Amino acid sequence: MTSGAKTGPSWLTAVGSPETATVRGYNFGDSGALVAAARQGIGVALGSLVLAGDDLHAGRLLAPLRTAIPAADWVVAMTAGALAKPKIQLFLDWLDQEARITRADLAPWALDAAPPHAIREP
Repeated sequence: MTSGAKTGPSWLTAVGSPETATVRGYNFGDSGALVAAARQGIGVALGSLVLAGDDLHAGRLLAPLRTAIPAADWVVAMTAGALAKPKIQLFLDWLDQEARITRADLAPWALDAAPPHAIREP
């Protein structure tokens, strides 16, 4: 089971699988639904570590492989004139602060920080 059209191929490429490999099964448009389906035993989820973090730490889900791929980069784009506006600068400052908070919040959910019962070595 995957969430998003590019999750499966990106992960397969990261682990050195041939480009001809395909991921079959359910493809959820909602990553939360993907994790919920895995939690219910419907299949194996290939999706967001962020959304699966609580379930991994609680032992409801296991991460059978240590391979994770970085999330796609997002970019903020605007005209040079917009950058000079105080409201835009406030928004960018807020966005930067939220990104820092999120990175700090996610650090304990990294696979290397997961409790031993959450990871099964191959």
